[in-house]
Amino acid sequence: MTARFPSRNPSLPPTSPSDDEVEPQDVVLGLWANASSFALVRDGARIIVGRDGDACDLFVDDPSVSQQHARIDVQGHKRTIVDLGSTNGTLVRGRRLEPHVPVPLEEGQFVQVGRATVVLQLGWTANLFPLGRRVVPKPASGDQPAVGPNASIQLMIEKVARTNLSVLIRGETGAGKEITAHAIHVASGRRGRYVALNCAALDGPLLLSEIFGHEKGAFTGAVATKPGLLETADDGTGVLDEVGDAGPQVQSALLRFMEDGTFMRVGSTQIRQSRARIIAATHRDLLAMVKAGTFREDLYYRLRGCIIHVPPLRERVDEILPLALRFLAKTGRRLKLSRAAERALLAHPWPGNVRELKQTINRAAAFAGGPIVTPDDLDLQVIERFSEEERQRVTKMFFDCQFNRTLTAARLGMARGTLNARLKAFGLIRKDSK
Repeated sequence: MTARFPSRNPSLPPTSPSDDEVEPQDVVLGLWANASSFALVRDGARIIVGRDGDACDLFVDDPSVSQQHARIDVQGHKRTIVDLGSTNGTLVRGRRLEPHVPVPLEEGQFVQVGRATVVLQLGWTANLFPLGRRVVPKPASGDQPAVGPNASIQLMIEKVARTNLSVLIRGETGAGKEITAHAIHVASGRRGRYVALNCAALDGPLLLSEIFGHEKGAFTGAVATKPGLLETADDGTGVLDEVGDAGPQVQSALLRFMEDGTFMRVGSTQIRQSRARIIAATHRDLLAMVKAGTFREDLYYRLRGCIIHVPPLRERVDEILPLALRFLAKTGRRLKLSRAAERALLAHPWPGNVRELKQTINRAAAFAGGPIVTPDDLDLQVIERFSEEERQRVTKMFFDCQFNRTLTAARLGMARGTLNARLKAFGLIRKDSK
């Protein structure tokens, strides 16, 4: 994350010694007017540079700098900078960068961002920084959390990770709640395992068994003793996804563990202990459920030691294309998005959030006929209500064109992907048809 400090001489950060000596860190400095800022980075970091104090990792408060001006990517020894479509441009070696085209960034190389300067310095020591510095979290498994450059979420992850607080993550289905939970586990440095369980996928008795474990013979089918999530995640993190779907019996048993860290396996009277940290996630409004009497109030306040709200993808438009490109790279095919495809991705409402975006990109990569992904390859679909007149119009043209979708789309004046969505909605072609 970003640490900021005022400096009378923008070329010199504070140099007072610190007792808190650590290994040298890499740092990106921002210098402008009579002030400066910096961001400590680690391998895998993506540093957003700009004036948006909430969304940027390196805050540069100069009027010539765009809200999100540029991004610095660090992958091992490879360091690049890319202009994010800024108003006043980004200059490297006196040459203005093409928007969204990354170029190599060398140590000590001065980059002009508007009228401000950004420079990468390697191996700076802790006594160059003031107390309260923040570090950009290292991504889990070499990947950035799906919540992307949302600085407020990353700041919350950083703050809560090193505590023992329980965490309640709220957000729509597919928005990235479990990825956020995993990022907290990784940043916490806990020695135990990360174990996630979907409460909505199991009924009451089975969910009890999966969380607390069971003894042999505890119920029909319990042919052997089995430890549950709390034992498996001891000294680690246990994630209860869709906790709002847990029934009364599960809620009561979970409350006891949240109060004193003890539990009993199903079919046992032996009291056990676990140091698992509980992170609960839900798309439901638990407080409304408390008022309706369907969720225990005491459990709700035990779970909400800290609340993190993951906004839906439609409210994080600046993350759509970076996420799409990341998913595209993971497909293993050397593909690029056409400008029309980028516009289609940005215009789509993404009711399925990040999960829908990932599936869309994977499908497009599988069916793309060339190196460029087009809107037809994306085949974006929105559930719509169509009038009977529209149904008849499309159906008649489809038959008149002898089921030729390209010709039908051309005569109707719509994109082939839009036509496909209507044909599927009207039952004229298979749902899995391309």
